Amino acid sequence: MVALKKIVSFLDKELRVRGMEEDSLNGLQFKGAPEVSTVSFAVDACLSSFEKARGELLIVHHGMFWKKAMPIKMDAMWKKRFATLKKKRLSVYAAHLPLDAHPVLGNNAEMARRLGVKKLRPFAEYDGIRCGLTGELPKAIPLAELARKVEKAVGGKARVFALGKKNVKRVGLITGGGGFGVLDAKCGDVLVTGEFGHSKYHFAKEKGINVIAAGHYKTEKLGLEALEKEMRRRFGVKTEFVESPTGL
Repeated sequence: MVALKKIVSFLDKELRVRGMEEDSLNGLQFKGAPEVSTVSFAVDACLSSFEKARGELLIVHHGMFWKKAMPIKMDAMWKKRFATLKKKRLSVYAAHLPLDAHPVLGNNAEMARRLGVKKLRPFAEYDGIRCGLTGELPKAIPLAELARKVEKAVGGKARVFALGKKNVKRVGLITGGGGFGVLDAKCGDVLVTGEFGHSKYHFAKEKGINVIAAGHYKTEKLGLEALEKEMRRRFGVKTEFVESPTGL
């Protein structure tokens, strides 16, 4: 067993949650049992994740509390969420942009590692924070080949928008809803992201930037999976990944 406050202290420091002011209220969002033997991981803080979690601590990318995007109204939905957390004595810890931006354990850093993208540099701002990475492949490869690598990295299908060069080398990486990355001049030949929306399509086309969209949910499992390994190594706790996929 490990003290909850010891794990929280590590996460706060390692992910630098206090140094990133954004919409998500990162950090410990709900306090449960004071001791932890198993840490659960999930993309979203939702009832499905709460019910499936077998640990005393659930670490998520998308938390419950936000400054403006998701106001809480204590209706039946929220009452059931809190009742479940209280009954299970389950703590919830959220790391949104801190997990996107982390240079080693982050979603984008892990995607870069799996794709073999090197010479990484931060790029693309969200809430005033540079959360994406841009870098280079060892050599230029066909866009279709990179798409296959992305699919292998996330374990699922990706959608390809061939709007630029047939062969790509310079890669922009922003997992989740990162379509805004095509607006950044440093994006490169191709943007690898999760969701790519209608509003950014013509910007990408006119700039000649290819886009590979592999799903918001699947691309934002990556940092959590990297953090899961680190938690086992550092604290010797058991871990599990709780799946509540959206198909988006």
